[in-house]
Amino acid sequence: MLRVLFLCVALSTTLGFGVSGGPVSGNGNAVNELPYELDCSNPYVCHMDAVPYCTVTGRIVFGHCGLLAAICLDGEEYDPSSKCLHGLQ
Repeated sequence: MLRVLFLCVALSTTLGFGVSGGPVSGNGNAVNELPYELDCSNPYVCHMDAVPYCTVTGRIVFGHCGLLAAICLDGEEYDPSSKCLHGLQ
């Protein structure tokens, strides 16, 4: 039984599934640095806020809903450096 559990965890990690059960991103997201827990199996369940975040493509998204949509639905990657926000002041 323990082998089966280990195999399931290893397989889900290999396929890019996050702790919350949905794929966070198969392309190297900074999962530990994400400001919210993202559940890509329910990409429309989020809470509204207006905190700006960046993706590695330079796209600005706002809050949990924006970050969830960008990563889970659009295949974006979170950029923890917030480079896209520099110079907007």
